[in-house]
Amino acid sequence: MADPLIKRLYLYWQQKCGDRAMPARADIDPLEMRSMLGYLMLIDVVPGPQRLRVRLQGSELLWWVGRELTGLTLDALPRTELVTFAERRLSDVVATGTPYHWIGRHDLDEVLRRYEALILPLGNDGITADMLLVGVRCRGRFPER
Repeated sequence: MADPLIKRLYLYWQQKCGDRAMPARADIDPLEMRSMLGYLMLIDVVPGPQRLRVRLQGSELLWWVGRELTGLTLDALPRTELVTFAERRLSDVVATGTPYHWIGRHDLDEVLRRYEALILPLGNDGITADMLLVGVRCRGRFPER
């Protein structure tokens, strides 16, 4: 992991796991993550035919995604290839119950966005992911903070 914030998020999640495969949402305290909140998303795993719904989208991610997604399912993303890419990665974490990290780039609205992302599973039973905690650090359109 290259970005200090992404590293900090992973270490925080790992600490909250304890001896479980994953922490529950109730274990995550937003006050302990104040410096990271703008770069985070919480995504509900809706059962049945699985859907992923954004519960919370950090303010720093609004420009990268191109719209506010809070309360919407991922199919509301502005471009089909972005929907497919995001759903595949998020669904893999739900299926495996293990974190997923990558550094990449994506062209959206003719602007190349470079980013580092981390998807972390959360589960009330400590085994099955019913929510995802996602951290994304974007670089490209705006200067680093």
